[in-house]
Amino acid sequence: MARSSSLLAREENVLQRLLRSRPEARTRLQPYVRRAKVYHNECGCSMSGAFLVTAVLLAFIHRVYSGNPGQTGFITEVAIYAAFVLSAGFVGKLAGISIARIRLVLLYRDLRNLFPLDGG
Repeated sequence: MARSSSLLAREENVLQRLLRSRPEARTRLQPYVRRAKVYHNECGCSMSGAFLVTAVLLAFIHRVYSGNPGQTGFITEVAIYAAFVLSAGFVGKLAGISIARIRLVLLYRDLRNLFPLDGG
């Protein structure tokens, strides 16, 4: 968590320095600032939801088309499918957050290339 907080502090510092050093470019920087806020606040919920829906559909299709229905007990089947669906949701959440963090890093790299800061 500390790493994420320090990353955010550095990124906000870059944005603030850019806004202070280039007041004439404030309107050009605003879309980048909005995107940075969106990427930073991404919680992975939409990606997790997509993974959950897909996992439920896959579990349903597997259950319908499995060769030996009822071979294991009902409770065991429910537990296996539940573990699969919950795992898929967790993986989706991590994927969503990771993609947002990568986009955020790439956005700041692009900002540094478009608007180089004098003195570091």
